Amino acid sequence: MRYILLIFSFILLTSNSFHAQENNDFISEYVKKIDARYPNPNEEALKAFERLYDSIRGEENLPWAGMNELFYSLSFNSVMLGDHSKVKVFSKDALEYISNHKIPNAKAPFFNFLGMTYLRQNIPDSSAYYFIKTVDELEESGNLENAALVNFNISNIYFDLHDYNNALKYLKKCEYYFEKNNKDSGVLYLVKSRMSYCYLRLDNLVKAREYSNKALSKKDSNLKTEAFIYGSITRADLLMKEMKYDSAYHYAVQSFKTSKDLNKEHSIGVTSKFLLELLVEKNPQEAILYGKEALDIFSNDERFLVEIEKNISEAYFNNKDFDNAAIYQKKYIKYQDSLLKNDYNKNTIDILEKYQAAQKELKINEQKLEINKKNSQTKLFATISLSLLVVALLLTFLFVQKRRAQKEKIRNLENEKENIALKSLMAGEEKERSRIAKELHDGIGSLLAASKMHASALLTKDPEASETLISLLDNASNEARRISHNLLPESLINKGLDVALQDFVEIINEGKLLQVEYQSINFKHNLPQSTQLTIYRIVQELLNNIIKHSGATEAFVQLNQNDKKLIITVEDNGRGFSGGTDFKGIGLQSIESRLSLLNGKIEVDSKETMGTSVYIEFEIEK
Repeated sequence: MRYILLIFSFILLTSNSFHAQENNDFISEYVKKIDARYPNPNEEALKAFERLYDSIRGEENLPWAGMNELFYSLSFNSVMLGDHSKVKVFSKDALEYISNHKIPNAKAPFFNFLGMTYLRQNIPDSSAYYFIKTVDELEESGNLENAALVNFNISNIYFDLHDYNNALKYLKKCEYYFEKNNKDSGVLYLVKSRMSYCYLRLDNLVKAREYSNKALSKKDSNLKTEAFIYGSITRADLLMKEMKYDSAYHYAVQSFKTSKDLNKEHSIGVTSKFLLELLVEKNPQEAILYGKEALDIFSNDERFLVEIEKNISEAYFNNKDFDNAAIYQKKYIKYQDSLLKNDYNKNTIDILEKYQAAQKELKINEQKLEINKKNSQTKLFATISLSLLVVALLLTFLFVQKRRAQKEKIRNLENEKENIALKSLMAGEEKERSRIAKELHDGIGSLLAASKMHASALLTKDPEASETLISLLDNASNEARRISHNLLPESLINKGLDVALQDFVEIINEGKLLQVEYQSINFKHNLPQSTQLTIYRIVQELLNNIIKHSGATEAFVQLNQNDKKLIITVEDNGRGFSGGTDFKGIGLQSIESRLSLLNGKIEVDSKETMGTSVYIEFEIEK
């Protein structure tokens, strides 16, 4: 469960976004009546707000105070009902309205809505992007306290992903904003508590101890008590490393009780996991209780599950409950195989052998009278049979593993063969495009230029006809240049992908069939030219599809690059298509073919009347 202040900071943001205007316009009155009729967010309230919005959409000179309340109510109700598509539509409508009317310091709550929505859709990159836009707006308006809260939300995105370096980066910003304003806020102690835990996970024990002390310095309010949780677990971990187990247990139990009192699920899981590890040998019965608590909370987090299942198995083993030890040992092996891709762990095999030996000893003790009656020959026969069985099982296992490896190798070779054929086909297409583009440029382009010169020479004899002819030749020349550029973008070869996409978007915008906004983030120009060309063709195909099929008036293209991957986002405000539509039939098959060469993936989110959003992601080759 995400442990964040989304709703808390969201409420603070809205109080800042409303300007000092009298809400005495008719829109405000209708919004208040709807709020009075439906005090809690529900479908009927959202429909009422939508009817009001539809009735005034497109009218001029509408009062901002009322429109702000209406946009906010539409977005807020959509968020609370979990309707992600409507959140995006209404929040983006609000942002467009604000931009068109040049209203200052009003975008923050709607950026925040979008950040929350993408977070709930488990798209952390887009969520972080909109939260960062929220922070930019708040900084510009001087609202540093709320900027600190949103930075805390960003840190939580990375904290949940166990990316403690990035989590620490935004926690430091949050700490800076609070201290700059001399705010003795309870959230500040919560930030310091989180920082102590991040430093601990990054093995910076000096900083972990420093921030643990800061977090534990005050705990007189609810939030400061909340801050006490991670400060205590950090101190407990440090004490355990110093082999001060009693003191470590004292702080860990305090952290666990406080987490329970405040119903903080994530910290309950963290402290339970720590107490399981601390008590697995000293008090295995108590360790098992804490382990099951952690297991319930981290049931979807394999990185924690591996450690928890292993420690619970060891606790049962130390408690001589070998059946349960075996059950949890099997679960541990399952999750470990999932994480390590069938790579055996030597420690796992040792634990399993210990359990098998203990189980065998237990059975021998239970059947002691019967075993004593057996003669040495029977014992020898049983031992040989067991040994042969173990050898047979081991040989079978090795044979199955070898066959799997061979099948995987054959599958990889087949994929490589298909990729080579696909690359050859696309290379041939690009070569033919290049040839046609050069013929257009050198042949038809030169012929049109010469024709224009001759037409200019006739200007004095028949001015009107000559001007018409020159205009037609100019149009033909521009069309030849446009076709040539689409076939072979020279700017891609000479200046790279970023400039080529800017030129392509500019050509579309000049045609006035579609208004496209292009944005690149952290693009480093270090991609191979073949990869840049593939990306260019993908974006070109998506924008052509929008122009041909969607009826959209606006589109948004974004490239977002980091050290590990490149993300392409293309959105439009067109009519979209229903979930049952075979979207591969409207031009996306060629995109999937190109993406297969990059080992990329594509997600399409589209609903009729709601527009279409395409999300593409692939790893960047080192």
